[in-house]
Amino acid sequence: MMKEGEASPYDIYKRIKEIRSKYMVTRWKRYSYQYIINMFYWLRRLGYIKISRTEMARSRSGAKLHRKDFHVLTPKGKAERRGWINPFRSLYPETYKKAREKQKLKRKKSSDSPQR
Repeated sequence: MMKEGEASPYDIYKRIKEIRSKYMVTRWKRYSYQYIINMFYWLRRLGYIKISRTEMARSRSGAKLHRKDFHVLTPKGKAERRGWINPFRSLYPETYKKAREKQKLKRKKSSDSPQR
């Protein structure tokens, strides 16, 4: 996004898939397209990106039109470093904290249970 100026969630999704296959990166988590859409939503809520323009695009079959939003970085997004790592955590710190505590309790219970 920084090089080209603007991008849509689908552009980013394709780019991640391209990098994974080109460099055979297997350690990266496989992100679904829905996850990328959620990420863009969280980044917009944080003010790190904004919609620069909207186009109507056809689906692959060509039968259906849908809205395609292109995003650009905001000055706040260019300056921020920490929030990019986990935008959900930055946006909803209490929810994130509760979820982490719940995971820890679950792990503790499973490690305390006797092994057969």
